[in-house]
Amino acid sequence: FKQKTAYEIGVRLVGSEMCIRDRDITATLKQFVIVCGYTDQAEDLHEDDLPAIYIQYVGETQGLVNEANLFGVAKACTNKFYGGTGTSRATVNGVLTINLLRRVARSLMANNAKPIKSMQMLGKAGDYATSPIGKSFPVWIHTDLCADVEQLEGYVRVHEYGDTSLAVPNEVGFCNPFRFIASPDLVEVQDAGAAIAGAVPALKSKTGTSADVYQVIVGSQDAWGHLGLRKEMMKPSVLTPGTVDKSDPAGQRGLVSLKWYYHAVLLNSLQMAVVEVASRALTD
Repeated sequence: FKQKTAYEIGVRLVGSEMCIRDRDITATLKQFVIVCGYTDQAEDLHEDDLPAIYIQYVGETQGLVNEANLFGVAKACTNKFYGGTGTSRATVNGVLTINLLRRVARSLMANNAKPIKSMQMLGKAGDYATSPIGKSFPVWIHTDLCADVEQLEGYVRVHEYGDTSLAVPNEVGFCNPFRFIASPDLVEVQDAGAAIAGAVPALKSKTGTSADVYQVIVGSQDAWGHLGLRKEMMKPSVLTPGTVDKSDPAGQRGLVSLKWYYHAVLLNSLQMAVVEVASRALTD
């Protein structure tokens, strides 16, 4: 059997016929809750609408929690690549390069990974100094790696796209066949790589001894899946100060909370990749 799609379709040849079998993948939803508290004094003296501020805050935090959950799941991918001459995290001694990305692309395409159709943009007729962007694989990087991405051969900045309105949030550019999305929340593993002494280019290190290692997530159309409940079920709950009970006899406490369910699950590790690399130190 050979993995073919997100559902790990098994394929076997029987004579001249091809038999396809789907396999269910089981995942369990996780419940998350965010709670923000404030006092009656803060509400009385603050010039802004505190419940509205906290409602916005819990909504933004929900997105960060989901992103962290997905990042944790995606890092479990077994299709690994390492920067420089590294063969493990402890031996990572190089940054993201065009040849490393080409190796990743070759692996994905050999395993029937599909680019994201919605991430295709064509140049507008008559636009000057713009580049059409074809079907692409999304790549999530830490913001520390933006300088390394800009050094890639054939790199195209977002403002050079044929239609910049179709760029996704936090997108930083394109290098065929990849589009890069940066987030400061995809944290590095500090001092986990090879010794940085004598490295060219100089590598970033928390202590100045070993390279910090960044886990770059490369996705495809069917690499992983998301689980959740309907958005209308994820409405913030607001308890304003003034509600008197035995636990708050003066009605001084206010709360804004949000409860939701989410989980991500890997569907096919061979149709995605985790690339562990170092980052340039950017020393003068």
